Amino acid sequence: VTLQLPRGELHRLRRGGGHQRRRRTTVCYQGDRHGTYLCRGYSRCTGASPLTGEGVKPCLGEYPGGGVDMRVLFIGGTGVISAACTPLAVARGIELFHLNRGTRPAPAGVTTLRGDIRTPAAVAALLTPYRFDAVVEWIAYRPEHIETDLALFAGKTDQYVFISTTATYQKPAAYYRMTESTPQHNPCWEYAQLKIACEERLRAAYRDTGIPMTIVRPSHTYGETKIPYAVGSG
Repeated sequence: VTLQLPRGELHRLRRGGGHQRRRRTTVCYQGDRHGTYLCRGYSRCTGASPLTGEGVKPCLGEYPGGGVDMRVLFIGGTGVISAACTPLAVARGIELFHLNRGTRPAPAGVTTLRGDIRTPAAVAALLTPYRFDAVVEWIAYRPEHIETDLALFAGKTDQYVFISTTATYQKPAAYYRMTESTPQHNPCWEYAQLKIACEERLRAAYRDTGIPMTIVRPSHTYGETKIPYAVGSG
């Protein structure tokens, strides 16, 4: 699941039932072997592929003006990256929730669930009536934080997105070019080591339970409250 779906083109549907929100009137067809369904904006849903005529899942949810009907939870939502992603998600028609302590005003179009993710029992009660198409974890940096999330969101989301960091990559680097296959080893920074441990726990959970998860490793981050580091200033 991505927060930057092309408008009017791609809609990720839940695999299996349980989606009780509004139905849209379009024709769907199966997009790939992983259960993604594509919508081309036909005027009436026939439940059949316009390519093959075979039965497929009908579209679910309204799709007004080509917007994206998804329910997404940001754990945090007020940091440098998440604060920039928030208005983009809202502009794309995503029903966006923030889970945080509510110390800052919620941006327009965002529902804030006031709670501290480090108090899981209280948060579990807060989340009881909700289910999300995606949960984005912006603030976890210890394996125990991942354990909490695995317990809280089991059966409550179709995609769990963990925001890690490129600081997890090998230091000192054996090769000047970094890719996703670059070894993860950073003895110089405990934060990076903890993020590596978080990723390892998530991968173990995927092997054990098949939890749908994505790991994102941002590199140079900046925004309205943080300027980029100087590069090559010497």
